[in-house]
Amino acid sequence: LKVQSSSKAQGSVSGGVPMIFNGVGFGSDCSLLKITLGHTAECEITECSDTQISCITKTVSKNHVITNLGELRNYGIGYAWSYKSISISVGDTVTWKWDKASAVSQLLYNVYQLSSPTDKEYDGKGFNS
Repeated sequence: LKVQSSSKAQGSVSGGVPMIFNGVGFGSDCSLLKITLGHTAECEITECSDTQISCITKTVSKNHVITNLGELRNYGIGYAWSYKSISISVGDTVTWKWDKASAVSQLLYNVYQLSSPTDKEYDGKGFNS
């Protein structure tokens, strides 16, 4: 199996971009082939031969789990998060998880989007939950 060339993937980040891969040894059973494009996209195969694969790109959703670890020495209960900052893509899900065994589960929380990872206050833009 060897990929010798491919069309450029230019288009929507939401997918739907047709691509063609040329090479040798692909085989003719499309169900045995899978194309991934990094961690956020796949290419759904529409046709294949031993020398060419045609496919349509689609995004791959990811679930990000953000866990409250309890207490942060400088700020107190409820300020220790893993991860402190994440990047998400269209279609991703973010799950906020609190440790129910600690006093942290007794607090009320406000989760909101910041303009940059260094910001600490909500500026009225983006989501606020």
